[in-house]
Amino acid sequence: MGVGRAPVPKMGSTTLFLAAAALAASASDETRFSLAAEWSPIARSAYGFHLDVQSGLGDVLDPGPSVPLRSYDWDAVAPLLPPDRAVVGDVWEPDVAPIVEILRQLDPSASAVLHHHHAPVPSSDPTKLPELGPPLPSAPLGVRATLLAGGPIVDVLLRAHVEFHLEDRAVYYTPGQFEGRLVFDREAQRVVAFHLAVPDRDSNVDINVEEGFGRAGMVDIGYVPRLGVRTKAIPPERDPATLDEARLRLRRAFYAFARIDWLPLDDAVLESERTGKPLHVVVLFGTLDDESC
Repeated sequence: MGVGRAPVPKMGSTTLFLAAAALAASASDETRFSLAAEWSPIARSAYGFHLDVQSGLGDVLDPGPSVPLRSYDWDAVAPLLPPDRAVVGDVWEPDVAPIVEILRQLDPSASAVLHHHHAPVPSSDPTKLPELGPPLPSAPLGVRATLLAGGPIVDVLLRAHVEFHLEDRAVYYTPGQFEGRLVFDREAQRVVAFHLAVPDRDSNVDINVEEGFGRAGMVDIGYVPRLGVRTKAIPPERDPATLDEARLRLRRAFYAFARIDWLPLDDAVLESERTGKPLHVVVLFGTLDDESC
């Protein structure tokens, strides 16, 4: 007696479509990630612009994030990935547009056009602010990235220069820099962790008032504790020395003077006496190697 085969149920086109849609949705969910945005008030500044409630400037400087939580797909970060043959320590220049788009979660005015690195072009209308022309030569603009770790899970350190043109460019809010860690599984096209924020150090934001508020043409420098976007997952810990070396690579990619071997004053005096070379002394109000001063 032979063994019969149970009939295979026929699957209609509607069933096939639903099954395919479910698989596509599942794959799409795995490659999506969410970023929470935070923009805290300025904690302190040199001239107290953030305390000016009477003119309304204080409110302008404390907008809070435009979209506190937003979901993204893999294409949002794919342009930031390292070249295929990149090795640990390599530095490259991705397109800044994806960074700007992500930071528009903080405020729609986010721009890679830093006003103080673009020559103003006077408007024919005296009631309007000058437009911003082409960038000045050697302006430290855009984004640079360096590879911290390769393998199945890739770890990238990013540095980007982006500012916010608040109140239709009446106020320029310029963070010193945005530093980020992008950790991802390239094969699965999945973001493991992504943080992009202004470093938590004093004098990390610059304020330029171009029009109104009784302070047109005036500048302030201050400290904002939290300004950025992040996934719930945090990037893995790295040796502090490794991160410092990576940060130096990115500084040197933006600023030629960062390639100089700077010395503390006491050490420089001894070196000058030993070599007979003159001293070049820099006195800082703020930070030399970012855009907050």
